[in-house]
Amino acid sequence: MYPSSLARCAALGVAAFTLVTVGAVSAAADVYAPYTQAAAHVGRDGTLLQSKNIDTVTWNGGGIYCVHVSDPDINLADSVFTATLGENADRGGSVQVALGRPECGNDPHTIPVISATQTGNFASNEFYLTVQ
Repeated sequence: MYPSSLARCAALGVAAFTLVTVGAVSAAADVYAPYTQAAAHVGRDGTLLQSKNIDTVTWNGGGIYCVHVSDPDINLADSVFTATLGENADRGGSVQVALGRPECGNDPHTIPVISATQTGNFASNEFYLTVQ
């Protein structure tokens, strides 16, 4: 009888930990990137997973993400961008920065990031973005 009681207690403990961990909603973690003006790790559904000077990401449900830079002193017109697919992205696809996209309202503080399949169709993908 003792092992089954112990097993039940362990199972309840794991279940409670899972509920607390999965049920918690947290903000994007700050990124330590001293030589980068802004950076983001974005999930395929537009979730901002990690960031530095990025406050929101708007996702259109396809492959266009609008990444908003929170620091008004960062001049995107004079910046250099690097975007790479994340480890959970579909293989063979691509990601690129395309300033001035109308889908993002031509906002001077918003970076349009486009994700596509191997054949060029819009696709939802996880990605990393840095602004230098």
